Parts: sequence; C-alpha cells; structure tokens
Amino acid sequence: MKQFDQAYAEQLFELREMLETHSLQHFLNLPDDDPRWLQAKTLLERHRILRDSIGSSFRMFSQLDREFHALLLSAADNIFFNQSLEIISVIFHFHYQWDESDLKQRNIIAIDEHMTILSALICRSDLDATLALCNHLNSAKQSMIRSINQSHSAAH
Repeated sequence: MKQFDQAYAEQLFELREMLETHSLQHFLNLPDDDPRWLQAKTLLERHRILRDSIGSSFRMFSQLDREFHALLLSAADNIFFNQSLEIISVIFHFHYQWDESDLKQRNIIAIDEHMTILSALICRSDLDATLALCNHLNSAKQSMIRSINQSHSAAH
C-alpha cells in the first residue's frame, strides 16, 4: 500500500484542483435557467446559517462541504468527476485520521471560503470565483500537509 505522505497528498490535491477548476468553468457557463443557479443560492444561504451558529454545530459542516463540492462538480456533467472526488475523499480518510484539534477553526475558514466562491459564482464573476476556488484548494492542501507533518512528528 502506498504510504500517505506529503508528496502523495499533493498529487491527490493536484487531481482535485484539475477537476474542480474545470467544473467551475463549466458552472460559470451554465444557462441562466439551469436549476443549479438556484441550488447555489440555497447553498450559500445554508452556509450563512451554519456560520451564524458555528459554535454549537461546527461538525454539521461536513454535509455542506459534500453538497458544495458535488454541486460544483455536477456542472461538468461527467460521472467520473463525481466518482473521482469520492475516491479522493476515501483515500484521505482511509490512509489518514484527521487531527481534529483545530477542526472548528478549519471549518469556519472553509465555510467562509465556500461563501466567497458561491457569491462570486452567483454574481457571474469568473475571475473572482476562480481566485476564490484556488484559495480554498490551497487552504485545504496546507491544512492537510500540516496535519500529516504533525502526525509524522507525533509518530517519531
């Protein structure tokens, strides 16, 4: 079995970045009457509600996270994109148990990043949406690398 180290995590994030960036471009070009625009608005509101009650319900973020990334990937209309993200998620969780010591803070950051992406999408601001997605993916990658390094340090 492949060791789950920083290089492996970076390769998985590279795949995730390609899938989500490609999907974002498709999302930005959806027709005005596509139901995913309404789904994006609804998801933005659900993120706002969770952000406002994050103190007691930060663990509820995982469902919103799945829905956000599934909505984004759905714009590519490619079943393999959705399955690839599921595989990436399984690999991360199978090979590595997340350090939950800063889970609440990570979730707060991710909620804000999702809201920035969704707002830019809804406003049809291609550049802002792309930059916000890149920022979100980089934050997630850095968080994973920190967790991996902490785990390796604790093991030695």
